[in-house]
Amino acid sequence: MWDLALPKETDRDHRYCNPMVQGPHLANVKKLKRCLIIGYGGDIMVDRQQEFVTMLVKCGVQVEARFDPVGFHNIDMV
Repeated sequence: MWDLALPKETDRDHRYCNPMVQGPHLANVKKLKRCLIIGYGGDIMVDRQQEFVTMLVKCGVQVEARFDPVGFHNIDMV
């Protein structure tokens, strides 16, 4: 699926699939309003979620982060 979504001759360190890389998209990240990030220890991506919170804070976004050891994987956008 990544071959279909990414420009030719790029790898997965592209801003489309990895928001941690440096690029022009970070200017738009700074425009975000308040964010709530909830992570759970059972989610295999919890480390990446924590890195994402750190990146948002460095960009000046107001973040409320809650990480609990027990929970489930899901996404809600409000």
